[in-house]
Amino acid sequence: MTQKAPESTPFSAKEMELIERVAQRDGITTDEAATNLGKAALARRTRKRTGRAPAKVYGIRSKR
Repeated sequence: MTQKAPESTPFSAKEMELIERVAQRDGITTDEAATNLGKAALARRTRKRTGRAPAKVYGIRSKR
């Protein structure tokens, strides 16, 4: 089974500037900053449309 390389998303110049500023401010990589900004945008959009926060996923503990 071969693993597919992750696809890259093209960002505009303004978006890249924002991502780089956030990455420098928080001391993280640009990939992590882009991921964090994307998660925050999804959470905001979900809250705006549903009036609730996004669902949380909890792990199921086994009975071992």
